[in-house]
Amino acid sequence: MSGVSVSSLSVSGVSFHLAGESLRSLPPDRDECRRMIRRLVRKLGIAPVAGLLSVENRQLAHWLTPEGFWKPRDRKLVWLIYALHFEPRKLSSTFDLITCGRFLADE
Repeated sequence: MSGVSVSSLSVSGVSFHLAGESLRSLPPDRDECRRMIRRLVRKLGIAPVAGLLSVENRQLAHWLTPEGFWKPRDRKLVWLIYALHFEPRKLSSTFDLITCGRFLADE
């Protein structure tokens, strides 16, 4: 596979091979992030959420607009903070962290 990076990850003796593009598509999309931030703000307030995400209040407010620009690392950080508060089971392994908890079995 020329031009495609492949990452291998072994979890509990099981190996996973994920193409680089697949890994980049795992963080939540912009709409998911907006929903997560709104829920965090309702629970904690805008200033604490901005502080947790290491951005100014105005940057956080901009992210909530349709024009808001999101880098993949920003989306992953929003997911991580959200999961800490609302879905801690999605943080139980390195694999869960890498894949943003996308492959958990439903309970």
